[in-house]
Amino acid sequence: MTTTTRTTTETSLNDVDGIVRKVAGKSECWRTMVSLSEKIEILQNVLDNTIELSDAWTNSIARERGIDVHNIRQHGAALADVYATNPATLGGFLHGILGTLKEKQSKPTRTRTTTTNRSFVRVYPKGILETLEALGTTGDLVVASDADGVDDVVAESSGSGSVVGVLGAGNFYSPNDVLTEMFLRNNVCVYKPHTLQGEESCNILEHILEPLVRDGYLAIVRGGVDVGKALVNHNGIDSLTLTGSVETYNRIRWGCHPSPSQSPSALPQPVVTKPICAELGGCSPLIVVPGGRSWNKGSIDRHARTLARCKLYNNGHLCVSPQVLILPENWKWRPYFMERLRYWLSKHPANPPFYPGSHRTHEMFRNLPNAETIFPYKKNSNTNKNTRTNYKRSDRDNDDVASNNNNDDDGVFPMQQYPVLITNVMAASTDNDLEEGNSSHPSSIVLQKEAWCPVLAEVPLPWPHEDEDDNKASVSFLKSALEFTTSHVNGSLSIGIAIGDDVIKRNQGEFDEILASPDLTKYGIVGVNIWPGFTHMNSRLTWGAFHPAAASNNANEIGPSGKGILGNAMMFPNVEKTVVRAPFGYLGRIGLEVHSPQRLLKISRRMTKYRLKPNLWTQTCFFSAVLLGL
Repeated sequence: MTTTTRTTTETSLNDVDGIVRKVAGKSECWRTMVSLSEKIEILQNVLDNTIELSDAWTNSIARERGIDVHNIRQHGAALADVYATNPATLGGFLHGILGTLKEKQSKPTRTRTTTTNRSFVRVYPKGILETLEALGTTGDLVVASDADGVDDVVAESSGSGSVVGVLGAGNFYSPNDVLTEMFLRNNVCVYKPHTLQGEESCNILEHILEPLVRDGYLAIVRGGVDVGKALVNHNGIDSLTLTGSVETYNRIRWGCHPSPSQSPSALPQPVVTKPICAELGGCSPLIVVPGGRSWNKGSIDRHARTLARCKLYNNGHLCVSPQVLILPENWKWRPYFMERLRYWLSKHPANPPFYPGSHRTHEMFRNLPNAETIFPYKKNSNTNKNTRTNYKRSDRDNDDVASNNNNDDDGVFPMQQYPVLITNVMAASTDNDLEEGNSSHPSSIVLQKEAWCPVLAEVPLPWPHEDEDDNKASVSFLKSALEFTTSHVNGSLSIGIAIGDDVIKRNQGEFDEILASPDLTKYGIVGVNIWPGFTHMNSRLTWGAFHPAAASNNANEIGPSGKGILGNAMMFPNVEKTVVRAPFGYLGRIGLEVHSPQRLLKISRRMTKYRLKPNLWTQTCFFSAVLLGL
């Protein structure tokens, strides 16, 4: 692998100007003179570098987060999450773009056009290997209009050849944003990794991206806020792509923190007027739809086990981390679902709280009414039997426990954040209640403030029906729950829906209408019986907030979770959202369940090898780890 000299210290402010100008000078060449075959070769070299350095890259990130890569018994789950969110994600994303570029022309399947003039365009799975991988899962883009004229998608990236400043994420380091801008939009980039990314892992990432850096189409600058400001405000930067919080976006765009209830007309003039592709977060909901014959003790245990794993993935430092669980209030299975959820939250292995400030948010949520801290599950030494109550405790019942929780002797990591479950949450009644401390239902803050740590809220909604076979009532509940999330839950990035196959089958047309509707399902990523985070590894799908085609094109107006998408490797116009669906009993869900640290690490390592080198052998090894633990 060819290497070049790398900067190992913060980029000086004086150097930022020269770096931007140098990259800008390569813009026209990248857009018009670098052929498709040359771009494929460059991308293949990036993939080869990722394969070579995947373990070193993962281990460097792990060490920066305080993970002992040799202590698998305690730290294996944390290391597994680093593999999944970095080399595995990058491998899957690279292959999606490479496959599209190599095919030059692709024939997606337009599965259904709805009455709202939206089309489901199937882009996953493609080919035998993906079909085997999918285990019944499908991925559709919801495209505004009837999709005429896009049956033949030519894999030639379009764009004006802009210079884009990319502000990287702090919770994962796979440069999906850079790859989208360069290979799907024909732009050159100046990339600033997040300050949380340490020098060692940043050096390795620069090695991985060497084929782009070497020829000047990509530059990497390092530093803190001052370097970020210099990049953002440089007149040679045409647009920005950032992954972060709403607060970060507001600081960049407005130079302030607008109130959640502040209307756009009351905002000051923006300090940055250039277009921003903003990948922000929110309070992602999961709706459990009652009814049908699929729900029983076994299926509830599996769905609760998956929810616990997805909630605690990366210690909750994920923008698609489920935060609001919506259950039917009088549903006969509700108590059992909550019991199994508490159990699996208590069984999940530890993860380090590596994000600055998350301990303050965690502490705030722990002290809300109806908040329970879920401590690790233990066996009752007196009876030698497992107890179902020793992992559940309200911190308000014991001030000593509350004050010392984050330094508990059982903690695997310093300042470990144990899961917090807030039950029976009611929505705030007025706009003023959006501000912390003003509400007659103080716990409702969890519906508006992204936790970014292991916090999960349960919201019970009315379900007056006793007939579990009343499928129309199930659909009615789904609509009511979606209306609730639109009105009371902050965010437009992702939503999960757990629903029986029989309910879907008997209401297929109406169900599709609901998913495609720009008025009911206002989320950019919809996961039906599957975690929406699945889409992050697949560049043919999209990642980003819901933004209806009819919405304003005013660069200053964004949705609750931002504006703009990453991915969409087949380059469809007017994509509003991605919908991924899995069977209710989806076997692949086993890979996203709570397991021992050793098994989670094995699954993640095998998945990484498969994402980097997809073939029947790596797929078989991956499946054997997921399904059999071998």
